[in-house]
Amino acid sequence: MGIAPVNFSAHIIVGNIIYYLTENLDLDASWTGLVLGLSAGGAIIGATMAPYFIGRVHPGRLVLGCVAGSAAGTAMLLAGQNLGVWIVVAGRAVTMACATMTVVTNVHTLTQRQRSIPNRYLSCTVAITRTISSNPPCRLPRVAGSHLLTMFGGDMDALIAISAAVLLLCAVVGLFTPFVSRRS
Repeated sequence: MGIAPVNFSAHIIVGNIIYYLTENLDLDASWTGLVLGLSAGGAIIGATMAPYFIGRVHPGRLVLGCVAGSAAGTAMLLAGQNLGVWIVVAGRAVTMACATMTVVTNVHTLTQRQRSIPNRYLSCTVAITRTISSNPPCRLPRVAGSHLLTMFGGDMDALIAISAAVLLLCAVVGLFTPFVSRRS
């Protein structure tokens, strides 16, 4: 598992969510704002839940669970055109809750990263993941997502499926790394 592919795959959706809501779901500006606003409630839920999990769940497992949860939340967007806007709200809320729980537990994951990665690679690993996930470099995945969206002829479902698949793959691969070892 790597933080870079997780952040990259998440940001290809974030950069195109307005397109998805207005073009694919045909929402007007008011509904689009409502969907985004209600979805942000997931961030509040995630921030509230994080302290409960921090002391009870191994930090690596917590992060991988959040990555898998983000994959599930992202995949829920695929049902938006058939099941309606509320499934989109729920999917984005799940994704935002998982992302926020990961951010809140960042101190623990960095400590886990320090235990998992040999010292000679640690600074490069931290620098690369921070560069890819921080602004303005997070524009790169957003631009890449827009380019892919253009290549797919505006088919947001393909972009959503790719993002969810990459997130799930990262979670599965992460299970086989020292990141989730039981050591503290």
